[in-house]
Amino acid sequence: MKFSIKNILIFSFSIIMFITIFFIILSSYYSSKNIMSEHTRQIMENISSFAVDKSEYYMGIASKATKLTKELESSSVINNNNPKIMMKYFHEQMKINEQFSAIYYANSNGEFYMLNKNKNGYMEKSITLNENKRVVKKLFFNNTTNKKTIVFDENDNYDPTIRPWFIQAVKTKRLNWTDPYAFFTSKKPGITTSVPIYENNKLKGVVGIDIEIDDLSIFINNLKISENGKVFMMDKSLNMMSFPIKNINSINKKPRLLKLKEINNEIVKKAYSELLKSTKIETFSKKTFLTFTHENEDYSAMFFPFIKNDITWIIGMYAPENDYLSLIKKNQLIGIVLTLIIGLISIVFIYKIAGIISKPIRRLENMAHELKELNLDIDAIELSPITEINEAIESFNTMKDSLKTNQVMLENLNATLEEKVENKTFELKELNDKLEEKIQQRIEELKEKDLILIQQTKMAAMGEMLENIAHQWRQPLSSISTASTGVKLLKELDVLKDEDLNKNMDSINESAQYLSQTIEDFRGFFDPRNSKLKQFNISHAINKTLKLVNSQFVSKDIKIIKNIEDISIITIENELIQVFVNILNNSRDALQKLENKEKFVFIDTYKKDNKLIIEIKDNAKGIKEEIINKIFDPYFTTKHQSQGTGVGLYMSENIIRTHLKGSISVRNETFIYNQKSYKGAKFTINIDL
Repeated sequence: MKFSIKNILIFSFSIIMFITIFFIILSSYYSSKNIMSEHTRQIMENISSFAVDKSEYYMGIASKATKLTKELESSSVINNNNPKIMMKYFHEQMKINEQFSAIYYANSNGEFYMLNKNKNGYMEKSITLNENKRVVKKLFFNNTTNKKTIVFDENDNYDPTIRPWFIQAVKTKRLNWTDPYAFFTSKKPGITTSVPIYENNKLKGVVGIDIEIDDLSIFINNLKISENGKVFMMDKSLNMMSFPIKNINSINKKPRLLKLKEINNEIVKKAYSELLKSTKIETFSKKTFLTFTHENEDYSAMFFPFIKNDITWIIGMYAPENDYLSLIKKNQLIGIVLTLIIGLISIVFIYKIAGIISKPIRRLENMAHELKELNLDIDAIELSPITEINEAIESFNTMKDSLKTNQVMLENLNATLEEKVENKTFELKELNDKLEEKIQQRIEELKEKDLILIQQTKMAAMGEMLENIAHQWRQPLSSISTASTGVKLLKELDVLKDEDLNKNMDSINESAQYLSQTIEDFRGFFDPRNSKLKQFNISHAINKTLKLVNSQFVSKDIKIIKNIEDISIITIENELIQVFVNILNNSRDALQKLENKEKFVFIDTYKKDNKLIIEIKDNAKGIKEEIINKIFDPYFTTKHQSQGTGVGLYMSENIIRTHLKGSISVRNETFIYNQKSYKGAKFTINIDL
């Protein structure tokens, strides 16, 4: 069953349009929801990464400062023998790192040196042992009044060697971090890091740094992922670092961080409980994205671990889905109505475009068929608004006029030829003295006839190839129409992406280039300027031939097997291509008679004895032995009268022998291919290099 290109275009575009509209109506909400959900997830991932980077920044500063302090011990900067130098170094570190709340050093004897920052200024504290006498000295400095006050506190019983930061550093012999806690003086959240100092494997002391993380807490608390979303941070003990500090405790009156169960945010608690359903907090080590419902509202949440040395913090966030989907729900109905309207308009537009494209192509196809049958009394085709098709129409019209003129000349010449021969014979008998002149005249007339036969054969081949070209254009023209309509639709739907536009424009350009190249191949074959001696590679001529005839072979399931040795030759390329076309067309016609069988044409080229050898064979069971020696005779044909004139192989032999100074022969041959035996005719062409 065959369909017109117009019906195919209209049907295809309409089906695509209705499927697209149906898909948009059916899936617009769900696809938008998925997109926004993925967008939410990406935002959460970015925020979690940002929060981790910020946390690593805080931890990195303290680590570097602690390690630097440990390294400076070897140069006597950190040493209880030089308290002034050590305090100077502590002041420098406090100025450089605003997050530091206190920096201190204690040796194994209990001596202690500390610089502590407060809201009015700072305090220097030292605990020294003088002949077993313990001296506690405190120096207070007020930044407002620039006043220094020194106090000796005999009641201070602070022992650094029993503090957790000292004990843990000595126990692990490495850098340590505490869990977050609320500093007593500033009532701000913070952490402490400490590192032991050894000399000759003997403990000399421990350096500690208190770091305020209130800026980090405020930063985390202020991060916004949506109108009603929130970001929070807690440690593995569920101390909330991004919520206000609990100022009063009934036992020791010390400030502390709120626990998860104490905060006034049920959504955070719900999100955490959902996390515990999929993982254990003790083994939590990778980011987890989850969804949950709270009070009939859907939420998206993400938890991300921050693990650094001894620290394990959990960064969490949540966002109500309605923050992202409310606008989509409002605009969904409008989008559906607009989609339907655009779809109806597009169908009308498709109908018009299909008519513009298909009408001239259908006329070209009809003319190609008529030219193939040498029916030259047909009207010229009207020009098309499409440039490429218009050029083809002009070529078809010109070709038709040329064929008609040559046909009239040939008919007139054939009608008078017999009479002229008789008259010339009579004259030769009477004018024996002019024999040589009359013979020469006759030879010239025969040459003219041969030239006309060549032109007729070429024109007939032209008609056949034009039908092939019209067939080849259907697919790229359909691709152009599909791509252009798709771009318009995406643009009207306001969903056109650059990658989609580039992809469709590339598709249109590739199809247009293909159509243009087809026209150039056609022109080149029939351009008389190419009928001159020139140097070229034989593979180039064979590939140009296959471009002209390939679609007829593909449509008839005929496979062409090439084994080409690329050899340079100087001869008339177009004449050689015409010979290839004639031989391949004969093979194609013979192979069509094989039903439900594999069909092959083999093309081989090689060099032998300074000659180019070209072999073309098929598996069409060969030529009958009683006629194989006659196939190069003029007007001899085994085809039906409507299919052949009997001059194709005759003119091919004439071209090879007289124009290309070579030879051509044919014989039947049995051969093996893919472990199967086949029989067919093999044409062999010999041309001197």
